[in-house]
Amino acid sequence: MNEFSCGDRDRGRCRSCNNCPNAPNCCWSRCCVLTGATGATGRTGATGPTGPQGPRGFTGATGATGATGATGATGATGATGRTGATGATGRTGATGATGATGVCTCNCISRGEMSVNGGMEAFNAQGVPTGWNINDDDLVEPDDDQGNVHSGNFSARLFDGAILSQDIDIEGGCFFELSFFAKGNGAQVQLEACVIFSNDDSLQPAETCILIRAQDIPTDNRNFAFYRFITDRAPNNATNARIEFRVTANGEQSLNLDDVSFSVN
Repeated sequence: MNEFSCGDRDRGRCRSCNNCPNAPNCCWSRCCVLTGATGATGRTGATGPTGPQGPRGFTGATGATGATGATGATGATGATGRTGATGATGRTGATGATGATGVCTCNCISRGEMSVNGGMEAFNAQGVPTGWNINDDDLVEPDDDQGNVHSGNFSARLFDGAILSQDIDIEGGCFFELSFFAKGNGAQVQLEACVIFSNDDSLQPAETCILIRAQDIPTDNRNFAFYRFITDRAPNNATNARIEFRVTANGEQSLNLDDVSFSVN
């Protein structure tokens, strides 16, 4: 039931159209009618113009994270940064145990000075330095003149043709060093110094020599030159080394020799 254009009088007679379902007899008036059956739905009318856009609704919940895509190619390596400062040095660790003492099996062990009377301080009655040999006693003599001695009291003075030598027992297979001081008495004095290795059997002598030419030896008073050389390696079966000084001089010119030394190098 619906109330439709009822005046106050009619509305009072029918009480209220809302009561019609409960008291249908009271509503048979012109202001109260019974609702009939719903008629068929008419055709849909033309769509009206779109209304203005309504306000934005609330953002919905975030959807589930999708699967991770494939990893892209690695980019180029960046430049290396500066090296940082060196840290403090740590404490020194404990010293380890001392190892066993090594054992030398080499035959070429220094035995110190091997020549005899290299300082030319002792001479025999013939004027030959003690421990040395000369090819002619007349070609050597002790010299104690000032300026003609390098050290000590004497030097050996050698004349033209003199060959002063000394034989020394050695171990084969080693290198040796020969050194000495010399000066000339005159400009035309030449000296050849040699070390010759041999044995008592069939070893072909092998020698190492140096040559000091005339006018290359100092001739000034008190001016000695120092000479030194190392030999070739002695043959393994060598048992002897001979030191030789060979002098060539004009007339009465001569050579002063002093402080000869021979040792394992």
